[in-house]
Amino acid sequence: MDYAERLKRNLALSDETMVRMARASQAEDFFALLKEYIRLRFVIDDGDFWSDDIRELASFSLEHQRAAIGGGEPDGLRDTSLNCAGASSAETKQILLLMKLKKDLTIDLSPEYIGTAKSVSDIAQRAFSQIEARRAAGQI
Repeated sequence: MDYAERLKRNLALSDETMVRMARASQAEDFFALLKEYIRLRFVIDDGDFWSDDIRELASFSLEHQRAAIGGGEPDGLRDTSLNCAGASSAETKQILLLMKLKKDLTIDLSPEYIGTAKSVSDIAQRAFSQIEARRAAGQI
């Protein structure tokens, strides 16, 4: 499978993971699903690398992508509005990921937070607590 095909597959799998994440009732399950989601969106699901540092994950993803495609840019990466894989910097990749999470989970992440978030653990805690609060209020 070439990189563009893998990206297409990962985007579909990450959408499925997003549905499961929104339904998670335990913080630990939510975190595990968020980790899976990030690995799929960043196309780093083919190895063991993991870090709680979101910027480190984004940087690793860029390096991994460059190695996988040999410096070129497959067609599937051109539309960055659809995926994080098309980002050209770790900061942009992080911002796109968090904007997608904000939209799909209907959570509140300020623009300042989106640009400065440090850890996956903190992102998970913020997102899960907002989902739980909406559940408790009968909003979902």
